[in-house]
Amino acid sequence: MPRIITVSSGKGGVGKTTFAVNFALTLSRVAPTILVDLDTGTSSVRNTLDTPVSKDLYHFFRKGQLLTDCVTHLDPTLDPQGLFKDFSFIAAPMHSIEEITNWNDSSRWKLVHAINQLPAEFVVLDLRAGLDANVIDFLPLSNSGILVFTPHHPAATLAAGDIVKSLLFRKLRFIFSTDSPFFRKHGALANQHRMVNELLDQVEDVYEDNLPNLDAFLQDLLMSLGPSPYLETIINVVHSFGVYFVLNMFDGVEESYDTAVRPFVDYLKNGLSAHLKLTNLGWVIKDDA
Repeated sequence: MPRIITVSSGKGGVGKTTFAVNFALTLSRVAPTILVDLDTGTSSVRNTLDTPVSKDLYHFFRKGQLLTDCVTHLDPTLDPQGLFKDFSFIAAPMHSIEEITNWNDSSRWKLVHAINQLPAEFVVLDLRAGLDANVIDFLPLSNSGILVFTPHHPAATLAAGDIVKSLLFRKLRFIFSTDSPFFRKHGALANQHRMVNELLDQVEDVYEDNLPNLDAFLQDLLMSLGPSPYLETIINVVHSFGVYFVLNMFDGVEESYDTAVRPFVDYLKNGLSAHLKLTNLGWVIKDDA
């Protein structure tokens, strides 16, 4: 099974696909890598690579082709020295098709299963910009993910924070759902289970300021329950939750920090937890040429 790495962004126009393409090309110098274009409304990967495509996600969903048959290798004229011989990609359809742009559950799980069978060491998923089910549903299925934002779009920085918040709460909701392994083990504590989910509702609700973040939630939970499996589990999830981000179109340490990095970090610390592991993987210098 390949290692799956998602690339996402809070909003469009931050260079997500450009980063995803170059990141996948770089990974292919280490091991076989397949880039999958899941930004299915634009087909940006196809346009960026300018390589003839014979089969794409249309053929997978509509024509019943195997996903492995939809893999396209880089045009040799673009790589005359063979530096990227282990790079390939799966293109989105040439035009927006509703059932492929907005998958139902059956199509989504069919695609997830097929991605896990791809013959590569790394699979990079270029997700669509923004926050919707197709983004949030794919992020937890990956081994790791990278957020891309830029100092030139402050709104995209906060939207990237919303992706982190949604993903963390999705993980907590799954752990404390009634069909989870945790519930099967601790389901006898029904009152505690109900209270934990009600408190999570308050933290997630931006209009509710009684519990501004998960740190306040944990303090409240400790006072209410004392040491408990719920408290221990939430602490472990929050403290081990890693956030990896790349700053694109970097144009100076002070300006980029003030307009992008600091608002992003402050948003997560104040709105989620001061204990999240935040890692800046680096930046891409702005090129005015």
